[in-house]
Amino acid sequence: MLTVTPPADTTKIPVTPVEFVNLYPNPARQVVTLSFYAQTIGEVTFELLDQLGGVVMSARLANGQTSAQYSISNLSNAIYYWRLKDAQRTIKVGKIAIMK
Repeated sequence: MLTVTPPADTTKIPVTPVEFVNLYPNPARQVVTLSFYAQTIGEVTFELLDQLGGVVMSARLANGQTSAQYSISNLSNAIYYWRLKDAQRTIKVGKIAIMK
């Protein structure tokens, strides 16, 4: 006797949520704007790091906040790295040039 197993239910295809993170303008002079959409868990933190990996700026975002502006007028001209993270993961990293 031949037994046939029906295929798994293909109507329930998992959907990966779309995430984006923008930090602009780049290059920047006085202020940068962070805008993002991502599923986050817990506290969300934005950090700017120097070329040696030292944190030169760190800011927490309020629960549900998806954009913010930060003054960079006290930072020297250079290439900096930035990181957006939550309690469990790094959401995105990137580079930004500060040129006044």
